[in-house]
Amino acid sequence: ALEVFQFLDDRTRGVRNDFMLQNFASGARNSALAMELHERIARMHILFSLELSGTEAEGFQSNLNWRELNNALKTLVALYQDARDREPVSGWGSAALPLRSPCEGEIWSYRILMSAMGERSEEALLGIPEELCRDPDVEFALRACRVFAQRDWVGVQALLREGTLLQAAIVHRHLTAARRAALGDANEAHTGPKSRDINSGAIPLSTVAGWLAFPDAGSARPFVEEHGLIVRSL
Repeated sequence: ALEVFQFLDDRTRGVRNDFMLQNFASGARNSALAMELHERIARMHILFSLELSGTEAEGFQSNLNWRELNNALKTLVALYQDARDREPVSGWGSAALPLRSPCEGEIWSYRILMSAMGERSEEALLGIPEELCRDPDVEFALRACRVFAQRDWVGVQALLREGTLLQAAIVHRHLTAARRAALGDANEAHTGPKSRDINSGAIPLSTVAGWLAFPDAGSARPFVEEHGLIVRSL
């Protein structure tokens, strides 16, 4: 899978650079083909982030992959906005229809989710066309922002279950940071700042595993111990 990704990553970066040289990213030109190709490239980066998760030691650079995804998403948002600014043109189904991608809501959801747990999450919301705020994909992404902002760690699990595969892959990107924050909250609420004794209200490990979306208690133990939360085995 890594070799396939490296091949596709190299070729798709060449495709995006070619579109830039032809002034597609500057507002001078636009087309349905440019939108569709960039949409496919964005999906590719999200999918490989999931497929190659945990293979950094083998040469996969997840940070670079996320950066390339962000670049593709920024280009798409610019293409979408440019299309909205233009008069209706032919080339997208009918001469009476504007140049508009049917996947705009999906792509906006990825852009919002990328920043769902960061301090700059509000910036990702800027520029969303009003009608897209009612799009199911965008509604999901906006709900994800609220879940992270409210530190609703049980809600994070629901996001993983309810989102599409690609949406869940981006939520998964924030999972380690969310788990750390959840453990901090649990430490404060259940063991208290002064007492960390195992008999002072320690939480069952199985319960913590459920909170943090681990498959079982054994998988959660190393993470929990690393962050110093006192738990009971049962």
